[in-house]
Amino acid sequence: MSTNGIIARKVGEGAFAGRYHHWDSYPTKLGETLVELYRGFFKYDLEKMLTVLLDEHPAGWSTINGRDFKYKPGYTDSSYPDRIRKLRGAAYDAALKKWKKTPDQRRPLCSCHGRRHEESWLVTSGDDTSAQWAYAFDMEAKTMEVYYSEDKTWKLAGTVYLADPNIKIDWTGIECGQHFERCSHYAWYHHLCPKSCKLGTQTWLGFRPFNDFHDAIAVLVKVKGLWKRYKLTGSGGDSDFMRQYQPFGGPYFPSKTWVATVIAGNKCKEIPIAYRHEDGSYTPYENVIWVYPPTKNKPFETKIHRRTSVATANSSYAKTNATPPSISSNV
Repeated sequence: MSTNGIIARKVGEGAFAGRYHHWDSYPTKLGETLVELYRGFFKYDLEKMLTVLLDEHPAGWSTINGRDFKYKPGYTDSSYPDRIRKLRGAAYDAALKKWKKTPDQRRPLCSCHGRRHEESWLVTSGDDTSAQWAYAFDMEAKTMEVYYSEDKTWKLAGTVYLADPNIKIDWTGIECGQHFERCSHYAWYHHLCPKSCKLGTQTWLGFRPFNDFHDAIAVLVKVKGLWKRYKLTGSGGDSDFMRQYQPFGGPYFPSKTWVATVIAGNKCKEIPIAYRHEDGSYTPYENVIWVYPPTKNKPFETKIHRRTSVATANSSYAKTNATPPSISSNV
């Protein structure tokens, strides 16, 4: 999924006008690229840089990230050639590496030259677009104002002072907030927890509630009176959808349930772990308990069964963290 952005000139207080940029437009990618271009290829000539990025390529950009402006911008095919696809092993790796160094794979990808000839598109701060980030350059102040979109409103995330290379830019703070208040990464991305924890930063910090079974790391399933623990793989599907493609043979799962693939010993199997309700919400399946990982403020697992809800767990971890009476030791 792409992260869309806008590269623009500042035209007033909190206002800008510029061109669309499609891929990886978040600050730690496109923001860094723009500063590197200004201080590197364009040698601190902001007027020339904006002339190239905004005026000479009015249809906008697919991407300028990781591209070399020594090559003429233009849209090229990024699909691997058939001659490379047919190779295997070391030969494939070597051919692919060589192909990626060709001019067509190094040039900036615009939407108005090469294989694409789209119409000019001037995007302003007042337009309703899919863009999530905007970079507005102030010619006089030599700054780049970084904005993020929230509730169809552009909000200032930070200002980058371009002229002085000695000023360290806090890209993480600009992108995620000084206290991670708008972070969309996994918590492990910021080294807040082990990689085995798949909670988002917001949830791990307690800013955002658990997301039904999607945030669970395991389930406890009652089998013959004993609770067995199974690790969730992250894979699964809606039972009604699955039954359309398993009309002959295969497991038959109850309607309106979510079926998860779990690790059972040294193999995987599928089991229903949640009921799907008419409003799109989920609750634990009968004799199933969802297990959530520890968080920053709650250093123990949280467990939810049918008699509790995710909302209850989010408001009172201790109350819902009761361990089932008996958990078998062979899982």
